[in-house]
Amino acid sequence: MELHAYTKNLNEIFSLNKKYIVPRFQREFSWTKEEITEFWEDITTCISQTKKGSKTLKNEDYFIGSLVLIGDDASFEHSIVDGQQRLTTLTILLRALSDAFIAAGENQIGMALYSNYIEGTDNDGKPYFKLVNETPKPYFQSEIQHIQPEKDYQPTTDEEKLLQETFLFLKSNLEEKNLSRIFPSTPYQEALKSIRTQTLNHLKFIYINVKKEDDAYSIFETLNARGMSLSSVDLIKNWIFKKLKRTHPSDVARKIWKEISEELRSRQTPIGIENFFRHHWNSKYGYSSEDRIYKSFKLLTKNGEIGDAKVFLDSLKTEAKTYNKICNPLESDWKQQQEKNIYSSLTALNIFKVTQARPFILALFENKSNINANHLVKTMQALEHFHFAFTAVCSSRASGLDGKYAKSAKDIRFSKNKADSKRILNDLIESLIQKTPSESAFLDGISNIWFCNEYTKDKKLIQYIFSKIETFHQGSNELKLHEFSLEHIQDQKEDGDFMGCIGNLTPLAADVNNAIPEGSTLEQKVKYYKKSSLQTVKILTADIEKRGIKKWSDKEINSRTAAIGKNLYHTIMKIEKI
Repeated sequence: MELHAYTKNLNEIFSLNKKYIVPRFQREFSWTKEEITEFWEDITTCISQTKKGSKTLKNEDYFIGSLVLIGDDASFEHSIVDGQQRLTTLTILLRALSDAFIAAGENQIGMALYSNYIEGTDNDGKPYFKLVNETPKPYFQSEIQHIQPEKDYQPTTDEEKLLQETFLFLKSNLEEKNLSRIFPSTPYQEALKSIRTQTLNHLKFIYINVKKEDDAYSIFETLNARGMSLSSVDLIKNWIFKKLKRTHPSDVARKIWKEISEELRSRQTPIGIENFFRHHWNSKYGYSSEDRIYKSFKLLTKNGEIGDAKVFLDSLKTEAKTYNKICNPLESDWKQQQEKNIYSSLTALNIFKVTQARPFILALFENKSNINANHLVKTMQALEHFHFAFTAVCSSRASGLDGKYAKSAKDIRFSKNKADSKRILNDLIESLIQKTPSESAFLDGISNIWFCNEYTKDKKLIQYIFSKIETFHQGSNELKLHEFSLEHIQDQKEDGDFMGCIGNLTPLAADVNNAIPEGSTLEQKVKYYKKSSLQTVKILTADIEKRGIKKWSDKEINSRTAAIGKNLYHTIMKIEKI
């Protein structure tokens, strides 16, 4: 491998007649306000007064990182292997500086910055941008890089929105009112010049050139795999794009990767590609922690288990759609009547914030043809009931659960018939039964679930519980969470020790609940409760009248909380094998 390494500043990099291209395998621009703020502070803290109270400023050198490029010194075009985020941010800063100088009446300086470091002219006299990035095109080029923004494009992707936020943040910080807080004794134009000098001459790169693309990929892995500045996904994307080099007539790898990213962002809650990939990996290839996925990937490519990059990429695309249905369930995804129960279980698992089971669920849905439809529904209910007790109520943590889900996922994914699938599913369910919290732990957890006007964190969980109780009593027609409110039987104003417990709550239609006069006694409330068509409320009112209860005391609350808990544990949410 032939490479050349130098120390260079931004002036030496951008003033040359060269074009720096962000290649296909690079990640999108991803710096958030936190990274941009740190970047800005790194620049400004290296600028100080020559002496206390002085109007003049001095600059200090600052090492900003490595810049690894494909192309020798004579090349016009260089592909960026490492340093894309920094070069993009510096380009945006120079563009914001150019605007700041022009706004301050220093038009020549502003235009010189632009023509020397942002837009150049090639040997044929044609203009070009020094930094070329196709992903956010045309937004980045026309709205940020160009000296006269076209204002025709609004940011639509996450990357474009981050680029816009970065530009606006740096423009704001370069305004006179903000810069004067950092350099109070220095005239505004001089402060701008110091920022320019610091950016161009005192930010130091380790500048590395390699001639061969394959060598660049190797450096890319070496620089990042050990330090984990890039995720396993970035490194595997690097491998895919290396294998699928063809870009004409279309760049298939880039197109499919973009489709995967868009799919994962297409529903209410956007999904990070790292989370999806980790769960896909654990679902298909066995459990690996994030820091070991790439090592496992390298091993599987070496032994030939993963070989065809296009097949691997197509699999990711297919399963991204399935994964999105798991993370963002829609009733329209499950059109058959029996499948409505699957939708309900997926919704519940998201209420519980359960992610551990996703690799297994992904495999379950990918091999539905070899699983009895009724067994699929019952397995999803077993997952729902287990995580209700284990996660939502008891907040338990168990070592080995991730590994068990991954093993079961791989087993069920490659099962050949329905009998084999049933055995695998029952083996997992038996493991879940063994890990289910004890009755006493469950009842303790139920007693700690709380809802009042000042504490609403558990509201959806409590609504979920009442919807399950109501469904159990009615036998069908599950009550939807948005269709009822929660009524406090003992008034919240009494501020009792158990006022927010589930034993003091009952579901009511909003119109019935709102009709109850403030400060009503229990006897008065019961008259309104009787207007409810919910079986849960009918059972409550019948019990109150049968026992002649005049006041809903702490004793009644605790008794009903325990009764609800026992009914859930032993009957309604019992985990059963298929």
